[in-house]
Amino acid sequence: MNDLEASGLVAKQAITEVLYMYCDAVDHHDADLGRRIWHPDGTATYEGIYDGPGQEFVAWVASMSRGTSKTIHQVTNVLIELDGERATSRCTATAWGRTGEVDTMSIARCVDTWSRRDGQWRIDARNVTPEFMHRVPAPTP
Repeated sequence: MNDLEASGLVAKQAITEVLYMYCDAVDHHDADLGRRIWHPDGTATYEGIYDGPGQEFVAWVASMSRGTSKTIHQVTNVLIELDGERATSRCTATAWGRTGEVDTMSIARCVDTWSRRDGQWRIDARNVTPEFMHRVPAPTP
């Protein structure tokens, strides 16, 4: 493996870690961690749900999900294309949540543009398209 290939793998791993950090920030309603996902001028567009500053998204989620007892977010099928200090990624996001007596599972497609600034890969723009949502009664203990 040459140095260019190695640096590409390091960049892809750094981007993947930020995608995982996103899941952790949303599940724990950690707005401080959430601000580390986007660059200060980054944007987040969640079709039909949210369109605004990326760094404010996790705080917005926390305020909107006060009735949700637990959530679990995961990203899969991560594909990253590098172009120097810029990148694009696509992934599938799956979320599970319980609100009162209802369990909800949703799946969405995420397309992100990235840049590395001051050595940090963060999102410049995120576009999320919902694909599937399923609600069922929560099992009783």
